[in-house]
Amino acid sequence: MSAKKPSKAKAAPKAASKPKKGSKPPVAAQEVEARARPPKHAGGRPTLYSDELAMRICEKVSEGWSTRRICNEDWAPDKATFFRWQAAQPEFCDLLARARDMRADAEFEETLEIADDGSADWTTRKDSRGNEYEVVNQEVVQRSKLRVETRLRRIALMSPRFRPSSKMELTGKDGAPLHGNLTDAELDAKIAELIRQTGASFPAVGKSAA
Repeated sequence: MSAKKPSKAKAAPKAASKPKKGSKPPVAAQEVEARARPPKHAGGRPTLYSDELAMRICEKVSEGWSTRRICNEDWAPDKATFFRWQAAQPEFCDLLARARDMRADAEFEETLEIADDGSADWTTRKDSRGNEYEVVNQEVVQRSKLRVETRLRRIALMSPRFRPSSKMELTGKDGAPLHGNLTDAELDAKIAELIRQTGASFPAVGKSAA
């Protein structure tokens, strides 16, 4: 019998080679994938001011959207952020003023259209004999009046151009300017004349009313 050849000894596993000095350690595949992936958005409403978002908000304002309706949208900031931007960003405040001014013009034109529209002001009714006759539809008229008044109040708040101004002038005799250098006797005489014209009567000073 021939002698068996001695089996070769299994080679010992090679030791992991040490990284060269100054070279970066190998990066795991999971870490490479994580770096390649864009970071997830935290979600929620925007909190950083941008010109693009400001313009979008002002467009909605000019279209008649209220602040509450805008801030209920997912793309818009909440009310606190909205008012903070308005106070901290002068350009945003100016844009809002212009947008509201544009909306005030549009709503003023709507009031004219509502006031001029008389298509539903009359309604047909029948008497006890079945004869038809027309009467003013008070419900429609009052509703139109309310719509006009509501819009006028709203546009007065949006734009100072539509705010009514009250002015009172004090004049002297025959419309002459009222001078401030009246003597006490002249002032007493003017007060007495005004009281006489109004028909009011007052007890003399120091005496009780009868």
